[in-house]
Amino acid sequence: MRFLLVLLLTTSSAFASERITTNTSDGRTIQVQINAPTVSNGATVVIAPGAGYHMDLPLLQELGESLAAQGFMTYRFNWNYFSSEPKLEPSPDGEKEVLDMQAVVALARSDSRLNPAKILLAGKSLGSRISYLVYQRDPSLKALALLTPVCTSLYDEKDELRPVPVPSGEVNYPALGTLTRPVLFATSDNDPSCQLPMLIDFLKPYTGRFPVTVVGGNHSWDVVKGVDDATNARNKANRATGIGFVSRWLGLNLQ
Repeated sequence: MRFLLVLLLTTSSAFASERITTNTSDGRTIQVQINAPTVSNGATVVIAPGAGYHMDLPLLQELGESLAAQGFMTYRFNWNYFSSEPKLEPSPDGEKEVLDMQAVVALARSDSRLNPAKILLAGKSLGSRISYLVYQRDPSLKALALLTPVCTSLYDEKDELRPVPVPSGEVNYPALGTLTRPVLFATSDNDPSCQLPMLIDFLKPYTGRFPVTVVGGNHSWDVVKGVDDATNARNKANRATGIGFVSRWLGLNLQ
C-alpha cells in the first residue's frame, strides 16, 4: 500500500518528482522519493542508501535525478530505522533492511508506467550489502550496481578500530561466484571502507565477470574537504564522473 504525502513541483523538464510512503510486509513505514522521467525507457532503478547517508544527500540525489533525466524511473528511499523517531539502529542481521528494500521493489513492480521485467538495483555502502541480498533472492532483477562497496573491515566485533584492516568482501557479498547476472563494483581510490588492493584480491577469482569502476575521492566520492562554492563544484563534478560510469553500465544491462 502506498500513501501520497507530497507531490513536489517538477524540478526539471526531463522528470517529475513525488515523495510517498509505503509499508513493509511486517507493517513498518518507508519513505520513498520517486523521479519519473518525461520520456521513459520503461526501466526503473531502486536505490538503497547508506547506514547514515540518506536518500537526499548528494550522491544518491544526483544519481536518481541523472538516471531519471536519461529515461529511468528511480525510487530512492530511507531505511525505516533511519526515519523512526527516535532514530533506531540497523537490524543486526540486516533482515529488516532487506524487507525495507523488498517493499520498494514491490512498489516499483506495481507501477503501471514501468516494465516489471526491467528493474535494476543500486545501493551505497550498507545499501550495497542489502541490495546484494535482495538481488540474490530475486532472479527477476536485471542488474546490480554496488556503490561505495564495503570490502575492508576497519572495526572488530567490539566496534574497536583494528590495528590492521582486514578484508570483508566475502562476508558482505557472499557466494558472489554463484551469480550469473550483471554486478558492478563502483568504488573510489581513497575509500578506507574498500581499499583497492582488497577489492582486487576479492574479485581475482572472478576475473572478467564483475566490472569495477574507480573514481577519485572518499566514501562519498568527494575529492576535497570544505563547503565553499569551488569545493562543492569540484566534488559535484567528481561525483558526476562516477554517476556517468554507473548510468552507462545500467543502460547497457537493460536487455
